[in-house]
Amino acid sequence: VKPGQVRDVSSFLISILTVFFVAPAVRILEYWGVIGPYAAQIIVICILSTYLVFAVSALVTQRLMKKEKKENG
Repeated sequence: VKPGQVRDVSSFLISILTVFFVAPAVRILEYWGVIGPYAAQIIVICILSTYLVFAVSALVTQRLMKKEKKENG
């Protein structure tokens, strides 16, 4: 896929990106009394899971690159 082929759609999606976060933000505020006491734990879990995804993605990418390198010589 060439950048020119997706430029219009990606620009549109980026311009309305905040709309995708309105509903979740409203729900969080609506249920803050329930989730508020666990906010610190939720934040820690989000940070740890993000780093875990980064690490797994990096390992998979490295293995795929090594495999491709072996196949190509």
